[in-house]
Amino acid sequence: MKLLAVTQEHAKKPVVRVTWGAEAVFFAGEQPPIPSMLALELPGLKVASQTGLHEWLEARGETALGAELWRLAVLDDLLDAHNGGDMHWQIAQHFTLAQIAAFSEAHGPGLLAETKAALAAERAKRASALRELAKRTSRIVPVIYASTTRVALERIAVEIEEDHTEIAKLEAGPFDADRWIDVCSRLNNDQVRRETLGTIGRKLVQTGGDIPDALQRMRRRGLATVWSDQLWQEIKDHVVLDQNVSGEAIDLTKATEVTVTASWETWKARRVGPIKIGRAALAITVGNETTYVRGERKLLHRIRARGGKLERWGNTLVVGGKKGPASAHEKLLEVDRIDTLAQVDPAAAARLAGDLAATDPIAGALERARTEPTWRRILADLLIERLVGIDADVARRLARAQARANRR
Repeated sequence: MKLLAVTQEHAKKPVVRVTWGAEAVFFAGEQPPIPSMLALELPGLKVASQTGLHEWLEARGETALGAELWRLAVLDDLLDAHNGGDMHWQIAQHFTLAQIAAFSEAHGPGLLAETKAALAAERAKRASALRELAKRTSRIVPVIYASTTRVALERIAVEIEEDHTEIAKLEAGPFDADRWIDVCSRLNNDQVRRETLGTIGRKLVQTGGDIPDALQRMRRRGLATVWSDQLWQEIKDHVVLDQNVSGEAIDLTKATEVTVTASWETWKARRVGPIKIGRAALAITVGNETTYVRGERKLLHRIRARGGKLERWGNTLVVGGKKGPASAHEKLLEVDRIDTLAQVDPAAAARLAGDLAATDPIAGALERARTEPTWRRILADLLIERLVGIDADVARRLARAQARANRR
């Protein structure tokens, strides 16, 4: 019996499993590559299972597959291997586009002729002819179809090679930030772009380059849409986030305290007062625009203590909202509403916060809440603190106390 199997690594050695999740079988003597698709020639094997393979080896007085029992598979092996139909999803990973093309050239015309013959068969024999055709089609067509995946893989490989060639040319000369950024914007592969942005960040720091100017050039070249943690890790201690908003009234009624992250979102945001990466600041998002205000939650209390308005950093900071029992009651009702909605429909609860950036903690909590119910409470906490402006645990205690008072 001929079986196909893909090698995996176990204890730093290649192994195969005929049945998924079963005990692995090692190789004796010559070792096959990892990963690779093998054709196992097992004369006398009766059952195509891991247990059957172990029993077959034991009957031969062996515990591992000798070099005479395996070879690297070729595409034609999928036509007659006992489990050839189970290996189609592996084809694009183990065979090149050229190999698939050669297989198609060898078997495509024949399959076309067989298809025409089956269609031309007289009515009484057509069903039988089509059954035979189905067997051939099920083995040949998936191999040809695998080219759709393999084309993409080889295209990506060529693009990466071309991109690395461009980067090698840059590495050969002195560092020129503008040139590196311009070349990076023309690269094909996103992973190489991310790596290159990280390299640019490192070289900017090493050479004392103009980081703000480089970031602006990256934005103009469309690189601000490329997520690159490497870039921001390299430059975060050298980025100065100066104030860029003045002469405005900033409503902080729904602002929340956040830790400022190193990211494009922070760099592009409106800033009131100098902002420090890794430090606390107040953040308010309206639509797709985020404003950071230097200060912590206690700044909100200070503004309320000044009658809801405070002049700071050339702007007027405002905290609105009604005062008194009616306002507190409305906020506690909102807490109950958010808590309930987060448990019943997390997505609808998250929408209360408006448009969210991918890096927003609420967006992250929503993704976890979709599959992990315990995260719905965390989602509710974040929403309560952002929308109501009260610590979630404190808000719940107040809500319970008010509910008890209402029952009296």
